[in-house]
Amino acid sequence: MNNSDGTPRRDRRGYASQLLGEEHSSNFLLINSRAGPSELRRENGLRTSRANPSLSSEEDSLVTTLSRSDVTFAKNFLESAINESVVVIHGNVSVQYSGRASSRANLAPRIVITKPDGTLLVHESTKSMPINWQPPGSRFNVSVQDSSLVLEAFRKKEREMIVLLFQRLFYIAASNVTQGNFSFSGSESGMVDVVIRNPKVIEEGFVSARREFRTPYGSIDLIGRDKQGNQLVLEFKRRRAQLSSVSQLDRYVSYIKENQDRANGAARTAKRGKKVRGGVVAPSITKEALTLLNRKGYEFFKLKPVLYLD
Repeated sequence: MNNSDGTPRRDRRGYASQLLGEEHSSNFLLINSRAGPSELRRENGLRTSRANPSLSSEEDSLVTTLSRSDVTFAKNFLESAINESVVVIHGNVSVQYSGRASSRANLAPRIVITKPDGTLLVHESTKSMPINWQPPGSRFNVSVQDSSLVLEAFRKKEREMIVLLFQRLFYIAASNVTQGNFSFSGSESGMVDVVIRNPKVIEEGFVSARREFRTPYGSIDLIGRDKQGNQLVLEFKRRRAQLSSVSQLDRYVSYIKENQDRANGAARTAKRGKKVRGGVVAPSITKEALTLLNRKGYEFFKLKPVLYLD
Protein backbone atom coordinates (compact mmCIF):
# COMPACT_ATOMS: atom_id res chain seq x y z
CA MET A 1 0.00 0.00 0.00
CA ASN A 2 1.28 3.45 -0.92
CA ASN A 3 0.96 6.92 0.60
CA SER A 4 -0.90 9.69 -1.22
CA ASP A 5 2.36 10.81 -2.84
CA GLY A 6 2.99 7.32 -4.24
CA THR A 7 5.76 6.34 -1.81
CA PRO A 8 5.54 2.98 0.00
CA ARG A 9 3.69 3.15 3.30
CA ARG A 10 5.45 1.74 6.36
CA ASP A 11 3.18 -0.53 8.36
CA ARG A 12 2.69 -0.69 12.12
CA ARG A 13 5.50 -3.15 12.69
CA GLY A 14 7.79 -0.15 12.95
CA TYR A 15 10.94 1.00 11.23
CA ALA A 16 13.20 -1.58 12.83
CA SER A 17 10.92 -4.48 11.86
CA GLN A 18 10.85 -3.34 8.23
CA LEU A 19 14.62 -2.99 8.09
CA LEU A 20 15.07 -6.50 9.44
CA GLY A 21 12.33 -8.16 7.45
CA GLU A 22 10.28 -11.19 8.42
CA GLU A 23 13.11 -13.64 7.72
CA HIS A 24 15.36 -11.82 10.22
CA SER A 25 12.84 -11.49 13.05
CA SER A 26 15.34 -12.92 15.55
CA ASN A 27 17.93 -10.28 14.60
CA PHE A 28 18.44 -6.80 15.98
CA LEU A 29 19.89 -3.53 14.75
CA LEU A 30 22.71 -1.26 15.80
CA ILE A 31 22.10 2.32 14.66
CA ASN A 32 25.11 4.59 14.98
CA SER A 33 24.28 8.17 14.03
CA ARG A 34 27.39 9.38 15.86
CA ALA A 35 29.70 8.43 13.02
CA GLY A 36 29.90 8.81 9.27
CA PRO A 37 29.61 5.75 7.01
CA SER A 38 33.35 5.04 6.84
CA GLU A 39 33.73 5.40 10.60
CA LEU A 40 30.98 2.89 11.30
CA ARG A 41 32.50 0.32 8.97
CA ARG A 42 35.81 0.54 10.85
CA GLU A 43 34.30 0.51 14.35
CA ASN A 44 34.76 -2.83 16.16
CA GLY A 45 34.71 -4.66 12.86
CA LEU A 46 30.90 -4.49 12.77
CA ARG A 47 29.35 -5.48 9.48
CA THR A 48 27.00 -3.05 7.77
CA SER A 49 24.20 -4.66 5.80
CA ARG A 50 21.85 -3.45 3.11
CA ALA A 51 18.83 -4.42 5.21
CA ASN A 52 16.47 -2.24 3.18
CA PRO A 53 17.29 -1.63 -0.50
CA SER A 54 14.96 1.39 -0.57
CA LEU A 55 17.24 3.32 1.79
CA SER A 56 19.90 5.62 0.45
CA SER A 57 23.50 4.43 0.84
CA GLU A 58 24.14 7.23 3.34
CA GLU A 59 21.18 6.24 5.55
CA ASP A 60 21.69 2.51 5.28
CA SER A 61 25.41 2.69 6.06
CA LEU A 62 24.56 3.72 9.61
CA VAL A 63 22.55 0.56 10.27
CA THR A 64 24.13 -2.72 11.32
CA THR A 65 22.15 -5.97 11.47
CA LEU A 66 23.22 -8.58 14.01
CA SER A 67 21.84 -11.95 14.99
CA ARG A 68 20.87 -12.71 18.57
CA SER A 69 24.08 -14.72 18.95
CA ASP A 70 26.02 -11.48 18.42
CA VAL A 71 24.90 -9.98 21.73
CA THR A 72 28.57 -9.49 22.63
CA PHE A 73 28.82 -7.00 19.77
CA ALA A 74 25.87 -5.17 21.28
CA LYS A 75 27.67 -5.09 24.64
CA ASN A 76 30.82 -3.68 23.03
CA PHE A 77 28.84 -1.14 21.05
CA LEU A 78 26.95 -0.03 24.16
CA GLU A 79 30.12 0.25 26.24
CA SER A 80 31.72 2.45 23.58
CA ALA A 81 28.70 4.77 23.35
CA ILE A 82 27.01 4.94 26.74
CA ASN A 83 29.30 7.54 28.32
CA GLU A 84 29.51 9.76 25.24
CA SER A 85 26.15 9.57 23.46
CA VAL A 86 22.43 9.43 24.06
CA VAL A 87 21.53 5.76 23.68
CA VAL A 88 18.07 4.34 22.96
CA ILE A 89 17.48 0.60 23.42
CA HIS A 90 14.31 -1.20 22.36
CA GLY A 91 13.90 -4.72 23.62
CA ASN A 92 12.11 -7.24 25.80
CA VAL A 93 13.43 -6.26 29.20
CA SER A 94 12.72 -6.86 32.87
CA VAL A 95 13.46 -4.10 35.38
CA GLN A 96 14.46 -4.45 39.02
CA TYR A 97 15.07 -1.49 41.35
CA SER A 98 16.53 -1.60 44.85
CA GLY A 99 17.35 1.33 47.11
CA ARG A 100 15.04 3.56 49.15
CA ALA A 101 12.30 1.11 48.22
CA SER A 102 12.10 -1.81 45.79
CA SER A 103 10.19 -2.52 42.60
CA ARG A 104 10.09 -5.02 39.77
CA ALA A 105 8.64 -4.90 36.26
CA ASN A 106 8.31 -8.21 34.48
CA LEU A 107 9.53 -8.95 30.98
CA ALA A 108 7.90 -6.73 28.32
CA PRO A 109 8.86 -4.63 25.27
CA ARG A 110 10.14 -1.27 26.56
CA ILE A 111 12.27 1.68 25.51
CA VAL A 112 15.35 2.41 27.63
CA ILE A 113 17.22 5.71 27.29
CA THR A 114 20.63 6.53 28.75
CA LYS A 115 22.47 9.85 28.70
CA PRO A 116 26.16 10.65 29.18
CA ASP A 117 25.45 12.40 32.51
CA GLY A 118 24.26 9.11 34.02
CA THR A 119 20.53 9.59 33.48
CA LEU A 120 18.51 6.43 32.79
CA LEU A 121 14.83 6.29 31.76
CA VAL A 122 12.60 3.25 31.24
CA HIS A 123 9.49 3.97 29.16
CA GLU A 124 6.38 2.01 28.25
CA SER A 125 3.69 2.75 25.66
CA THR A 126 1.62 5.20 27.74
CA LYS A 127 2.13 8.36 29.80
CA SER A 128 4.99 10.82 29.70
CA MET A 129 6.77 9.75 32.87
CA PRO A 130 9.07 6.71 32.86
CA ILE A 131 8.09 3.72 34.97
CA ASN A 132 11.56 3.82 36.50
CA TRP A 133 14.60 6.03 36.25
CA GLN A 134 17.96 7.00 37.69
CA PRO A 135 18.98 10.68 37.86
CA PRO A 136 22.26 12.19 36.64
CA GLY A 137 25.33 10.84 38.40
CA SER A 138 24.56 7.16 37.96
CA ARG A 139 27.29 4.79 36.80
CA PHE A 140 26.61 2.23 34.09
CA ASN A 141 27.87 -1.33 33.82
CA VAL A 142 27.20 -3.53 30.78
CA SER A 143 27.59 -7.31 30.71
CA VAL A 144 26.32 -10.47 29.06
CA GLN A 145 24.73 -13.20 31.18
CA ASP A 146 23.35 -16.40 29.65
CA SER A 147 23.14 -14.79 26.17
CA SER A 148 21.19 -11.81 27.56
CA LEU A 149 22.36 -8.20 27.70
CA VAL A 150 22.46 -6.77 31.23
CA LEU A 151 22.60 -3.04 31.95
CA GLU A 152 23.09 -1.80 35.53
CA ALA A 153 22.72 1.81 36.67
CA PHE A 154 24.17 2.38 40.14
CA ARG A 155 24.19 5.39 42.47
CA LYS A 156 26.88 4.78 45.08
CA LYS A 157 26.01 7.65 47.42
CA GLU A 158 22.31 6.80 47.61
CA ARG A 159 22.88 3.01 47.38
CA GLU A 160 20.35 2.70 44.56
CA MET A 161 20.53 0.33 41.62
CA ILE A 162 18.43 -0.53 38.59
CA VAL A 163 19.16 -3.81 36.80
CA LEU A 164 17.82 -4.25 33.27
CA LEU A 165 17.85 -7.74 31.75
CA PHE A 166 17.27 -7.76 27.98
CA GLN A 167 16.18 -11.21 26.82
CA ARG A 168 15.65 -9.93 23.29
CA LEU A 169 16.91 -6.84 21.47
CA PHE A 170 15.17 -5.05 18.60
CA TYR A 171 17.57 -2.15 18.17
CA ILE A 172 20.20 -0.03 19.90
CA ALA A 173 20.73 3.52 18.64
CA ALA A 174 23.51 5.89 19.68
CA SER A 175 23.34 9.59 18.77
CA ASN A 176 25.28 12.75 19.42
CA VAL A 177 22.91 15.17 21.16
CA THR A 178 24.09 18.59 22.30
CA GLN A 179 22.62 21.30 24.48
CA GLY A 180 21.05 24.30 22.81
CA ASN A 181 19.45 27.46 24.10
CA PHE A 182 16.15 26.66 25.77
CA SER A 183 13.71 28.76 27.74
CA PHE A 184 10.41 27.76 29.32
CA SER A 185 8.01 30.08 31.07
CA GLY A 186 6.03 29.28 34.17
CA SER A 187 7.36 25.84 35.09
CA GLU A 188 7.34 24.29 38.55
CA SER A 189 11.09 23.82 38.24
CA GLY A 190 11.39 27.56 37.63
CA MET A 191 9.36 28.22 40.77
CA VAL A 192 11.76 26.05 42.77
CA ASP A 193 14.67 28.00 41.26
CA VAL A 194 13.10 31.24 42.47
CA VAL A 195 12.75 29.93 46.02
CA ILE A 196 16.33 28.65 46.09
CA ARG A 197 17.63 32.01 44.87
CA ASN A 198 15.35 34.02 47.15
CA PRO A 199 14.16 31.84 50.08
CA LYS A 200 12.39 34.82 51.70
CA VAL A 201 9.50 34.32 49.28
CA ILE A 202 8.56 31.35 51.50
CA GLU A 203 9.33 32.99 54.86
CA GLU A 204 12.10 34.75 56.77
CA GLY A 205 14.83 32.36 57.81
CA PHE A 206 13.97 29.59 55.36
CA VAL A 207 16.99 27.73 53.98
CA SER A 208 16.69 25.26 51.09
CA ALA A 209 18.47 21.93 51.52
CA ARG A 210 17.51 19.42 48.82
CA ARG A 211 15.45 19.44 45.65
CA GLU A 212 13.94 16.45 43.86
CA PHE A 213 14.31 14.23 46.94
CA ARG A 214 13.26 10.79 45.81
CA THR A 215 10.68 8.77 47.78
CA PRO A 216 8.58 5.68 46.94
CA TYR A 217 5.70 8.11 46.25
CA GLY A 218 7.57 10.39 43.86
CA SER A 219 10.14 13.15 44.16
CA ILE A 220 9.71 15.95 46.71
CA ASP A 221 10.15 19.26 44.90
CA LEU A 222 12.09 20.97 47.70
CA ILE A 223 13.05 20.30 51.31
CA GLY A 224 14.52 22.91 53.63
CA ARG A 225 14.40 24.12 57.21
CA ASP A 226 12.95 27.13 58.95
CA LYS A 227 14.72 29.44 61.41
CA GLN A 228 13.71 27.20 64.32
CA GLY A 229 15.38 24.20 62.67
CA ASN A 230 12.11 22.52 61.71
CA GLN A 231 12.08 20.67 58.42
CA LEU A 232 9.82 22.10 55.70
CA VAL A 233 8.60 19.88 52.85
CA LEU A 234 7.32 21.84 49.85
CA GLU A 235 5.11 20.66 46.98
CA PHE A 236 5.02 23.09 44.03
CA LYS A 237 2.18 23.57 41.53
CA ARG A 238 2.28 26.03 38.66
CA ARG A 239 -1.52 26.10 38.46
CA ARG A 240 -4.23 26.18 41.13
CA ALA A 241 -3.53 23.53 43.77
CA GLN A 242 -6.15 20.79 44.07
CA LEU A 243 -7.02 18.16 46.68
CA SER A 244 -4.54 15.82 45.00
CA SER A 245 -1.74 18.29 45.77
CA VAL A 246 -2.51 18.12 49.48
CA SER A 247 -2.72 14.32 49.40
CA GLN A 248 0.65 14.14 47.66
CA LEU A 249 2.19 16.49 50.23
CA ASP A 250 0.75 14.40 53.06
CA ARG A 251 2.43 11.26 51.70
CA TYR A 252 5.75 13.07 51.47
CA VAL A 253 5.57 14.47 55.01
CA SER A 254 4.56 11.08 56.44
CA TYR A 255 7.49 9.43 54.66
CA ILE A 256 10.00 11.98 55.99
CA LYS A 257 8.63 11.64 59.53
CA GLU A 258 8.87 7.85 59.41
CA ASN A 259 12.39 7.86 57.96
CA GLN A 260 13.90 10.89 59.66
CA ASP A 261 16.28 9.01 61.92
CA ARG A 262 17.71 6.73 59.25
CA ALA A 263 17.29 8.60 55.97
CA ASN A 264 20.28 10.19 54.29
CA GLY A 265 20.73 13.74 53.11
CA ALA A 266 17.59 15.82 53.45
CA ALA A 267 16.26 14.18 56.61
CA ARG A 268 19.42 15.14 58.44
CA THR A 269 18.83 18.83 57.83
CA ALA A 270 16.35 18.91 60.71
CA LYS A 271 17.51 18.38 64.28
CA ARG A 272 16.04 15.53 66.27
CA GLY A 273 12.97 16.53 68.19
CA LYS A 274 12.03 19.23 65.70
CA LYS A 275 8.81 19.22 63.69
CA VAL A 276 8.34 18.31 60.05
CA ARG A 277 6.22 20.99 58.41
CA GLY A 278 4.53 20.74 55.04
CA GLY A 279 3.48 23.36 52.53
CA VAL A 280 1.93 23.72 49.08
CA VAL A 281 3.44 26.43 46.88
CA ALA A 282 1.14 27.58 44.08
CA PRO A 283 -0.42 30.72 42.56
CA SER A 284 -3.79 29.76 44.11
CA ILE A 285 -5.61 26.90 45.83
CA THR A 286 -9.17 25.60 45.75
CA LYS A 287 -11.36 26.07 48.78
CA GLU A 288 -11.63 22.31 49.34
CA ALA A 289 -7.86 21.87 49.11
CA LEU A 290 -7.23 24.73 51.55
CA THR A 291 -9.69 23.23 54.04
CA LEU A 292 -7.91 19.87 53.90
CA LEU A 293 -4.51 21.58 54.08
CA ASN A 294 -5.48 23.40 57.28
CA ARG A 295 -7.02 20.26 58.76
CA LYS A 296 -3.74 18.41 58.20
CA GLY A 297 -1.78 21.25 59.82
CA TYR A 298 0.01 22.22 56.62
CA GLU A 299 0.45 25.66 55.04
CA PHE A 300 -0.17 27.44 51.75
CA PHE A 301 2.50 29.68 50.21
CA LYS A 302 1.35 31.83 47.31
CA LEU A 303 3.81 32.09 44.45
CA LYS A 304 3.15 32.71 40.76
CA PRO A 305 5.20 30.95 38.07
CA VAL A 306 7.93 33.21 36.75
CA LEU A 307 7.94 34.22 33.12
CA TYR A 308 11.68 34.70 32.76
CA LEU A 309 14.77 33.73 34.69
CA ASP A 310 18.29 35.05 34.13
